[in-house]
Amino acid sequence: MFKRRKIRSTSALTAISGKAAEVQRNCSDFLNRKTRRWNRRQQKCFLFIVCMVMGGLSTLSLVDIRNSTYTGGVKGSTIVTPAIRSSITPNNVTGSIYHADTLVFYRFRRALDSLQQTPEGRKAYENYLRQHPGFLDSLANAEKSVIKIFPY
Repeated sequence: MFKRRKIRSTSALTAISGKAAEVQRNCSDFLNRKTRRWNRRQQKCFLFIVCMVMGGLSTLSLVDIRNSTYTGGVKGSTIVTPAIRSSITPNNVTGSIYHADTLVFYRFRRALDSLQQTPEGRKAYENYLRQHPGFLDSLANAEKSVIKIFPY
């Protein structure tokens, strides 16, 4: 009926789910033992009582939500999204800074490429990227912002 999905879980989650399944199994075994000798009419009466109790609790909770005690505590609020500001350019920027920055980016990219030429360098490079997963994206964004600020 239901397909079981493979979920990567830790040992703590596995232990919790195993314990929950055990509690459910114990409850169903208890109910089966208690109702084993009940006839059809007794089962229907029990089901009716359970439905009435659960329906009554649901109705009470819905009525209490509309009650003034809950509405006084709940306050509406608006979600304000942060404004994305454009990058700030210093007033005394010259073209030499742009060329120096692009030269630094070029040398750094060349150093990364040369690092990948040896197996030890590749391992160090991959280890660094695992520890700092967004580094190359940040580097590319920095290069783009420098080019955007200094288009010439």
